[in-house]
Formats: sequence, structure tokens, C-alpha cells
Amino acid sequence: MSNQEWDALAAQWDSMSVGDPAVLQQRLRRHARRTHLGLIGELGAFVLALAMIGWAWVDDPGMRRWLVVAGVLLVACQGIYLLLRRCYRLFGSPERGLVGLIDAEIGRARFILATHWAGVPIALVMVACAWVLIPSIQLEKVQGGTVMSAVLYLPYLAARTWQMLRRIRSLRRERAELLR
Repeated sequence: MSNQEWDALAAQWDSMSVGDPAVLQQRLRRHARRTHLGLIGELGAFVLALAMIGWAWVDDPGMRRWLVVAGVLLVACQGIYLLLRRCYRLFGSPERGLVGLIDAEIGRARFILATHWAGVPIALVMVACAWVLIPSIQLEKVQGGTVMSAVLYLPYLAARTWQMLRRIRSLRRERAELLR
């Protein structure tokens, strides 16, 4: 870039209304806190699920084949979630002022959508593996749990999708206004 282009870019940046710096700082802290708490919750649930697999391993040796598959799927899913976090740039802090913060908030909302919708095929794979590997005497529990999970998860998924899509539209409008 030439010096004139840099000067024009600096003038454009200076002319942008970035709002109250205190509000921007508060918004940045809220974004960082939510992202950090989401990661802690995700990793905490992962550790808890591994602990439950370990407890079931000791408690019911007949379920060990299923528990190995469940453990492998659990680790793979957590790896996918961490890759999605990286893909949506949820590690580190946003750059480029308010525009960067809005982009980071859009990325966080898109990450939430991606992980929630990724849960559907992951759950289907787990249910298929369970039907193949779990002894028939305990299969009724799996079927009941699957139906109950679907009944609870699908309305939640619809509501959360609607909420996140509204949030993304709102953030995009805010970003467009800022860039005018």
C-alpha cells in the first residue's frame, strides 16, 4: 500500500463512530467471559462424561465394548468442537475495534449453531452404535433415553437456532451501520 492509501485508511478509521469506549470495553469483556465460560463448560462436561464412562467400566463389565466406542466417539466429538472453536476464531481476543468485536460475536453465534447442529448426526451415530453393541437386556433403557432426548433436544434446537439467527442478523445490521 502507498502512503496515500494508508492515510486514507487512517482517515476512514478516525471518522468511524466507535461509540463509548467504556461500553466497548464492557462488551469486549462480556464476549471474552462468555467464550471462556463456554470452553470451561465444554471441557468440564467432557471430563464428567469420561468419568461416567470410567465408573460404568468398573460397575458393568458387560458394557465395556459399548463404553470403548462411546469413549472414542466422545474424544472425537470434543476434538471436532475444538476445531470448530478454532475455525470460528474463538481463541484469543478480537481485533480491529468494534468491527472486530462484532465479527467475533458473529463467529461465536455461528459456532453455537454449528455445534448444536453437529449434535444431531453425532447422536445418530451414537444411537446406531448403541443398538449394535449394547446387550438386548439393556436396550430398552437406551430406546427410552433416545426418545426422551429427542423430545427434549429438538424443540431446544429449533428455539436456539431461531435465537442465534436473530442475533446474527442484528449483529450484521450493527456492523453495516458502523461501516457507513
